Amino acid sequence: MTTDHKLAVVTAGNTTFWVHDQLGAATVTHAKKWDSPAGWVFQDLRPAAADLNGDGRTDLAVMQAVGPKATRLWRMRSTGSGFEAAHLAWHSGRGDWRVTATQIAP
Repeated sequence: MTTDHKLAVVTAGNTTFWVHDQLGAATVTHAKKWDSPAGWVFQDLRPAAADLNGDGRTDLAVMQAVGPKATRLWRMRSTGSGFEAAHLAWHSGRGDWRVTATQIAP
């Protein structure tokens, strides 16, 4: 989330994503950073944290199951104090792309 280039970890509770910054420090800071839109179910999501646009901040990428055989990839850019709204970056269309068989590797 910050530009200090220290490791950050994203965890989730329900459909809220939390970022834990400064893992090398004696204490870990955390803050509620992003809530999903209504209707998102955590079991359908595969989140990952990475600097997706090269600005030095930790962004979020989330794969979402759309039924049993389709997938969406959402991007949430960091604002420094939170995240922008979810932006649909990719959709598999109907077919045979299962979130359960997919991992995001930043």
